[in-house]
Amino acid sequence: MDIGSIIPRTVENPNRRSSSYKKQSRFKGSLRQIRGELLRILQKKEGDIAELQRCSRLLIESDPVRIKKAAESLKAEGFVKETAGVYTIQ
Repeated sequence: MDIGSIIPRTVENPNRRSSSYKKQSRFKGSLRQIRGELLRILQKKEGDIAELQRCSRLLIESDPVRIKKAAESLKAEGFVKETAGVYTIQ
């Protein structure tokens, strides 16, 4: 028996009573998904936003502004670096 599938149906999650509890947004189509996809691509190659966008179906379907925002957040957190518009893994 899978106890992990039974417990959520029988016991209330105590974390939800916390005043700071916030349900996470959907992953599909989120900025988190775009960030993950950028990191996956950057492990294999480097490039500017347009070049990285062409490497993935998910990114092709995404708005370039959101891709740039995701890349800049990765840069701010130290995961990637950018030199003259070209992004690489840090």
